[in-house]
Order: sequence, then C-alpha cells, then structure tokens
Amino acid sequence: MIEHTDIKDKITEIHGDDKSQLDVIFSDGKKIMVEAPAGYGKTQTLISKIAYDIVAKKIKNYKKILVITFSVNAAHKVKKDIKSKLPVLLQDALKPKPKEIDGKVVVSNYHGFCRGILKKYGYLLHQNLKEVDSFKIFNTKEEIGLTKEELKVISKFEHDVRIINYAGIEQNKHKYLKILIKKLLDNKYITYDGIILLTELLLKNYPSVLKFYQSIFQSIVIDEFQDTNVLSWELMNLIISDKSNVQFYGDSLQKIYGFIGAIPNLLDDAAEKFDMEYHHLKYNYRFKDNKEMLLLDNNIREIAKNPINPNMESESEVKLNLFDSQYDEAKGIVQLVNSLDLNQANEKVAILYRQRGRNLDIVLKEFEDKGVPYFNGLYLQDEDPVYKDFHQQCLNRFIEFFKNRDSVSKKNLMEFYLDFKSIIKINSKSQPLLRLLKVFIEQVIKEAIWKHLNSEDRKNFIINFLMGKGLKNYIEYVKESVIISTVFGAKGLEWEYVIIPDLEKDSIPNYMGMCKGCSFKQNCRLIIDEDNEKSFIDELGVFYVALTRARIQTYFTASEINGYGYRTNITCFLKLQGISMNINKDVKSIFKEA
Repeated sequence: MIEHTDIKDKITEIHGDDKSQLDVIFSDGKKIMVEAPAGYGKTQTLISKIAYDIVAKKIKNYKKILVITFSVNAAHKVKKDIKSKLPVLLQDALKPKPKEIDGKVVVSNYHGFCRGILKKYGYLLHQNLKEVDSFKIFNTKEEIGLTKEELKVISKFEHDVRIINYAGIEQNKHKYLKILIKKLLDNKYITYDGIILLTELLLKNYPSVLKFYQSIFQSIVIDEFQDTNVLSWELMNLIISDKSNVQFYGDSLQKIYGFIGAIPNLLDDAAEKFDMEYHHLKYNYRFKDNKEMLLLDNNIREIAKNPINPNMESESEVKLNLFDSQYDEAKGIVQLVNSLDLNQANEKVAILYRQRGRNLDIVLKEFEDKGVPYFNGLYLQDEDPVYKDFHQQCLNRFIEFFKNRDSVSKKNLMEFYLDFKSIIKINSKSQPLLRLLKVFIEQVIKEAIWKHLNSEDRKNFIINFLMGKGLKNYIEYVKESVIISTVFGAKGLEWEYVIIPDLEKDSIPNYMGMCKGCSFKQNCRLIIDEDNEKSFIDELGVFYVALTRARIQTYFTASEINGYGYRTNITCFLKLQGISMNINKDVKSIFKEA
C-alpha cells in the first residue's frame, strides 16, 4: 500500500512550489474554505485534495465524497477531470477503475443530486416521485387545474427566492409545498425550486433518510460556493453534520448571480458559522506569461478587498482603444477581430457586453455589413426567458420522446433533435440555441465519460444537463471564431481573446446597477464610500468576470459618443487607484499591436 509520503511526493511534483495549493491539499482541518479565483488552479487542487484524503484514510472504504456545484457545466467539467486525473494520482495505491471512481466520488449539481434522492426515497412523500425522471417542468402556462391564487403563490415564492426575501420564503413555503404535492405531483409535474424543497422536506420528515446521507457522505465538497442560493444553502446546512469533512471553493468577486438569489457575503458567513480554516490560492496561472493582465487581475482583487484604501505595490496599465463614436468603435472592433487572424491559429474571440441595447445593435450591424460570421450568444443567460424556455421545452420533449425508448444512442438522439426542431418556433433568438443543441448531441457522444454510461444513466445525464440549462457550455464547439455574448452568459467559459466594449458610464458599470444614483457622473472619478460600496463591488465583479474569460489577452474599447448620440465618459473602473489608462486613439496602431 502506498504511504502518505509517496502520495505527498506525487502531489508536490504536480503542484510544484505553490504553497497555497499544497496547504489546502495537506490540511488536516475538517472544515476548510478556499478562496479560489479564476485561473488559480482550483480544479487541480480540489482533485489532489480528494486523492490525498482517500489515501490518508480520511475517507473510510465504505464512505463517499460528495462534490456539489452550482452549474451543470462545472459538475460536468469536474466529473471529467476526476475521471481522467484521479486514477493517475491513485494508481499506485488503489488501481481504481472508472466505475470505482464513480462509486467513491459522486459529482453533481444541486438539482441532479436532489433528483437522485427523490427517485430513491421520494415515494415517502408521494408515490409518483418514483418516476421523477419522467416529470415535466411546470410553468404557469400549463393547464393542470391550478387556481389563480395557487399560480400566484408559485410565482411569489419563486420571486422571493430570487430576491432573497427570507420572510416571504418562510411565509409561503408551506403553501408552495402543498400545491406541489397535491396538484403538480399528481399530474407528474415539478418545478426547479420544488426539486430542492421536496428533498429538504423529505430529509426533515424522515430522519433515518437524512442520517443515511449524512453517514454515507463523509466528505462534502462545494464548488462555485459564491453562487449558492437560499434553498441550496438550507439543504446543505441540513446534510452537513458535526462529523462531516467539508470543503468550500469559491470566489466572492465572481458572485454575479445576485439577481437570481446568490447569497451575499456567503464565504465569510459560512466560514464563521462552521469555524472554518480559511485558505487563499495565490498564483494566477492563466496570466502567468502576461504581466499586464496579471497585474490588472491582482489590483482589481486588491480593490475588491479594500475599496476605500486598497494596498497595491504598482499601477496596472490598461490600454484603452478610444473611438470618436459608437459607429467608429463598431468598425474598430471588426478590424481588431480581423487582425487577430483567428482561423489560421484555430482560436476564438468573445466580445462581451454588460447588456443588450443600441450600442450592441450597431456592432452587430457592422459585422453583418462586413460579412464577418459570428455566433449570436446573446441569449445564453440562465434567467433569460428565451434561454430558460428553450431548455424547458427541450427537456419536456426529451422526456416525452424517450418515455418508451430503452436505448439512448446517437441515432435516437438525432431523431429527437429533428423531432424537437419540427415543433419549436424558430427565430433569430432560438436558432442559435437549436444549433447548440445539435452541437451538444454531436459532441457528448464522443466524450469518454459517455461510453461508461448505460442507457438509463445517459437519459439521466441529459435530463440533468437540460434542467441545468447547460447548452451554452458547448459554445466552444461552434464553427464561428467570433462569439458575441453577455458577461452573464460567459461566466464559466473561456476563449483565447476577449474584447470588452462600451467601457463607458451607464454600460460598465451599468446604469441601473450603479450609475443612476451616482454622485460622480460628471467626470466618473468615483470616490467610494459606505453608500456606494456594495453596488460598486457588485459591478466590479461583472467587469472582473469579463476580463478573466481570456486565456491570452483582453482588449478594451470605448467611444466618446454613444449609440444614442450623447457624449459620455470613460468608465470609472479605469480611473480607480492602482489602474492607469494608456488611451490609444490611433486606430491603425491598435491592429498592428494585435
């Protein structure tokens, strides 16, 4: 049997002299919090930590490790990485096979995890929950005999979850559950929030079931912890016991899903609640060869830590390509894209907007006028009605299509795609999503993880994928080299290059998010105080997520006159302490540098 020193040597060789990662991996703490920014080696640290804990006997032979993520994309990525990397780390100790890894480490998002529990024990609440995998997702347009008052309860409760109205959640939770059990489950319908709520109710009402899951999952790992919402957090508080080994990985600066219920200050609050050991990953490997981007990443993080008086050793220089008007900026962006020579290098560039609007329309028209192909990723935000409804329709059709089919093969999946295509209303908004559905089917059957799944597991995988609204995660496989999307739709994705346009007031930061009530809009030289600090941090997080989507380089553009014909100011974010602007109005030089 391999000794602890052997696995330590192997892990140390992988992680080199990164003490911040090794401190996490070899920690003896039962409950640890890891602040893990984008590009800082989080996933490899997480996997090495799991390997070490298994070998060090922190996880008994008959116990399991539960890895929970916010998004289905993160769950899929972590699962693939665990399948490929964990056996290599453990090969001298356990010689594990893929199925043995599956048995030891359970990876899922919240909804997938809860569906698994309901499928096994949900009959204790309602007999139909045995067939939860065949349930359709309910929306208020469904005609299943609900009264107006019942529909109002459902809408109000789900809205309260999104805005984190604790009083409203508690006031309507019982009514919501009653409608779920008495009306929806009878008709084999369920809601997204209902999947988690019913799981919580089951575990509370049946302590033996709760005790089983607390016992079997000796270690609980939560990734993307900053995006956890109220219902998911209540559930995990139930499952985590005093005996649980707990690891939370997150980045408070990437909490940009507050508008769908991500809990503010959760990392700090959870660390205090569980008296957790706090770790910070310290080295950015994504920008290690790009000193400008590395310094910008560092300085923005320092500003976020202490907005009023940040601690920075040197200023980060941002090269801002400034144009006279939005029309000139649109032309400049197209020329910049062409200068990158993406097709020859098989690389991609993403143009990321804070919001849709007139400025964006001008850029889209310029791409079309110049005949430059692009993929329209503007409706890839989880809560966008177009994106949400497409997944819901696709999910319900998939469940119906495969109800009496045993095999989930390439042939059957393509038949399903054609069937769905024939019933979906195709327009400029749904067409890109339909393309992503086809890309997903074509790619998923090639993945190694797919080959290890039986038909039932394949069916559940796709149900979980569609329920998690995961189509955007296959955007890397589209043929276009140019992706135009929003920052919110881009979270969790990466490209070689990123262009952040509209670096002006009312765009970045957003008018409603910060600029509307700002006292410094005349020159946008922001002074941060207690009144504006929260909105500032929220908007800075959006900017940070955008610039960290690039693997190689991020480009910054702005215009002096916006798409509505009004003179505007350069964003306050480029006037912050620790950031200096190198304004370039010589358009030709921009493309030479690129």
